[in-house]
Amino acid sequence: MISGQVPFPGTSFSEKARAHGKKEPIPLEERCPEVPAGLAFVVQKMMAKHPSERYQSAGEVAEALAPYVAGSSHSVIRMRETGRWPPGQHTMLAPRRGIRALPWVAGAAALMLAGLALLIAWPRLFPADAPNPNPGPIVKLPDAKPNPPKGTDAPNKEPIKKVDPVKKKEPIKPKVVTIENGLTVAKDGTGQFTTISATLDKVQPGQTIRVLDAATYAETLSIDRPSKQTSITLEAVKGATLMFPKGTLGMLISDVPGVTVRGFRCRHEGELRYMIGVGGGSFGLHLDRLDFKASNPLVSAVTLEVIEPGHEVGIIENCTIQGGGAGLRVSGFINFTRPSPCGSIVLRNNTILDASQAILITGSVRHVHVVGNRIGFAKLYAIQLENLLPGADDILIANNSTLECKAGFRFWDDAKKKNLPKNIQIVNNLFLGGPDANLIFLDSGGSMSEVAGPGDAAVLLKAWRWSCNWRETRGPKGDDIFSKSWIPVAPGDTRQDRIAVLSRAVGSPEFIRPAKDSPLATKGAGGDLPGYVGAMPPDGIAWDWSEVWQARVKKKNGK
Repeated sequence: MISGQVPFPGTSFSEKARAHGKKEPIPLEERCPEVPAGLAFVVQKMMAKHPSERYQSAGEVAEALAPYVAGSSHSVIRMRETGRWPPGQHTMLAPRRGIRALPWVAGAAALMLAGLALLIAWPRLFPADAPNPNPGPIVKLPDAKPNPPKGTDAPNKEPIKKVDPVKKKEPIKPKVVTIENGLTVAKDGTGQFTTISATLDKVQPGQTIRVLDAATYAETLSIDRPSKQTSITLEAVKGATLMFPKGTLGMLISDVPGVTVRGFRCRHEGELRYMIGVGGGSFGLHLDRLDFKASNPLVSAVTLEVIEPGHEVGIIENCTIQGGGAGLRVSGFINFTRPSPCGSIVLRNNTILDASQAILITGSVRHVHVVGNRIGFAKLYAIQLENLLPGADDILIANNSTLECKAGFRFWDDAKKKNLPKNIQIVNNLFLGGPDANLIFLDSGGSMSEVAGPGDAAVLLKAWRWSCNWRETRGPKGDDIFSKSWIPVAPGDTRQDRIAVLSRAVGSPEFIRPAKDSPLATKGAGGDLPGYVGAMPPDGIAWDWSEVWQARVKKKNGK
């Protein structure tokens, strides 16, 4: 409305929808140089991609816009301070059309200028000592106070009070915020500390470190002291940014159980191996509502390595990951002395866009659930099982939705292995768009990067449980290695040329959600898994993935 142009003038609805979800608009100050810089900033914040970066209430928006509306003039402010304003009179009604409003605005401005000129010229036009040309009858007013008693020299006027010189006001120090059983951090003086690393030195087991502001914290953070940091919570209540500097590995969580990190935006400078790396005895991890954005294709958002399974479950949920290499990576391996598996991990309800490899499960892994995730535009694959080692067991890949990924699912392993892991379930997933060979089995020959040839997909169909997966594909027709590696549609799955969903626009709240009357809403496996297909349940249906984990743990333990 301010610039007279839409933010993204694309030619088609899909182009505009994708631009709203992924691109930044041309800054308002470039389109309208006369716009105040502060107003341009307010508009930019209102259009931020991530909800935590926007204003959190209509009141905040009104307060931010107040300096740029007509009601912020000095006279109106004074009237608000001294007068009573009935409800509904705090705003000015805008005219219906901007063009017709111009004469009214010009007239109001002219009256204001005339009034200002009159105030300035008044002393010259009517000086205080000028004789009155039309004097009226002289009326003697009574004295304001009676004359002083006889014998006194007190004048008939108030004594002059001495006025102290104006003192320079001291800046008001912000009030320090404290919380029960925890420490606070803020750069504006409201926190007990100004850096997160300082609180990690002072925190005690079970305490909360709460970042109060939305500032950027460029720090190297290590959570590696179980005696002080077990079961701590690190949270940002206003979406503060963790900026991982050059030359660092990011945030390291090593051998500390029960750590919770939530609410931060995670960014990086230069090259990193990962933004958050977790390993060793860090079971019971909880990463929640984190927003990752990686500009380097080699940087992973989260890497989990050799977290001993069988203890408290580690959960990564409700996170948003954009760009970078591997979005979420779970890795276990076998060293020369003893096996080092990784497991008891749940990856659920995350959104991963434009990553090279969205979710990677590799090595000796046990009890890993990949459920309810939405993945779009992955350059290599959405979900990959890679070079699984002996001991790999209980992998559930259920109710994930992928859109326009080079491969919705990829199994990368040595095709000559005699014994493949059998307790693997691929159920209720929705694979939309991408190449026709959207699910593939590539023979790695034991390599991590070179393709030895196509794998035998028939082996996978027999060894694993495939059920209620919906695939938008025509099936490969070429003779290339990917076509030969295609995993055919299993008997319990469904193939269609086009599968209808409410929206394929990334920024839409209905992104990859089925309509109520869609077969996707009712054709899921059911039982201990949802009765719908894909990551997004139909309206009116809620699903608690924690119950799935608990039920399967009880079944595994024979309870």
